[in-house]
Amino acid sequence: MASLVLDRSFGLSQGFDTYEGVEPPKDRAAPKIEELRAPQVLARAKAWLAARDRERPFFTWVHLFDAHDPYEPPKELAEAYKSAYLGEIAFMDRALGEFLDALRADGTLEQTLVVIVGDHGEGLRQHQETTHGWFCYESTVRVPMLVRFPDGWRKGERSAEIASVVDVFPTALSALGLDVPRDLDGTSLDHALVPEGRGVYFECFNGAENFGWSPLVGWADAKAKYIHSSVPELYDVLPDAREVRNVAGERPQDVARMLDQIRRVRARAVRIGGRGVVGGPRRGGGRAVGRARRALSGEPDRTLAVGLGPDPPAAPGRGATAVRVHREGAQPDRQRVEQSRLVPRAGRRQGRRTRRLRARPRARPAAPLGQGQPRARRGKMSAQAEDRANERALDSVA
Repeated sequence: MASLVLDRSFGLSQGFDTYEGVEPPKDRAAPKIEELRAPQVLARAKAWLAARDRERPFFTWVHLFDAHDPYEPPKELAEAYKSAYLGEIAFMDRALGEFLDALRADGTLEQTLVVIVGDHGEGLRQHQETTHGWFCYESTVRVPMLVRFPDGWRKGERSAEIASVVDVFPTALSALGLDVPRDLDGTSLDHALVPEGRGVYFECFNGAENFGWSPLVGWADAKAKYIHSSVPELYDVLPDAREVRNVAGERPQDVARMLDQIRRVRARAVRIGGRGVVGGPRRGGGRAVGRARRALSGEPDRTLAVGLGPDPPAAPGRGATAVRVHREGAQPDRQRVEQSRLVPRAGRRQGRRTRRLRARPRARPAAPLGQGQPRARRGKMSAQAEDRANERALDSVA
């Protein structure tokens, strides 16, 4: 593992015979996440592969982290690609090529399925997102996936089929000759075509969990891409790759169709490990989020409810109504006023019980995105009470 974000303390090492990562820093307040460069990680992977039992099948997960802010590639690569970010990708590509050459030389590559996939892209200031984890636009959710089969199946082909990172798990199971569970979100790509008409689910709860923004969930297929939030967004990403023209108002049938697909995904989600609901058939659903960050901070676990209620706003009387403001992505100097629900939060002041109202807007933080925004202030209510309040508020947003 190349970064502390995948430390074994988060439970990610379960099931692995060997799990090597980064040592936690002594100063936990350090601004930079500890990481290893690609050649260091790949050298460890190469050593493990060389010492393995060659009579047994194996699974190896190699995690690279170089293409994360701050971007610090070798100078010659930054100059060659005129971009520090692209220079980091080129640096990883060069190291990975040397690693695969070594596997080819000792015969391992001839009998190994190789899957190379990114878990996210970078905003690079598109839609005012400098890094990732805040929005669900193509700059961050569309990622490369390369699949190399030992027998050369579909060699050199660039496919336009809809695939997802959730396909890696069933593909690996199939390649290892193991049974693939029937209730997975993903589909095996092992010598199999992607089902016709397939769509994929995506989400982003970082802003909702940390700053009280509207949670983002969505669906993408060959026809369009829908982002469900307080402001529904529908894009035809083939002619509009940068997603600047929202056509949700012009294509309500597509919005309804894709919202139904999102509800189906969330309805079949299950409770995991007894630590919070990931979804379920109940109204509102829910999801345990941010556990990795809380594991380091010692903060108690909480769940965030995501409402996919009726499309129109809920009937009056379900909560106080307030005006909220957020900036439009294409016009940062123009402000748009919308209606939002307020979440009652209880507190005590000067020995007298009072009620506080906490807005749940979809708003940009004052500081540049991804650069040290403070956590949203929390009141002294229990995690269960906060979950119920979140659910009531978010369930009222179409």
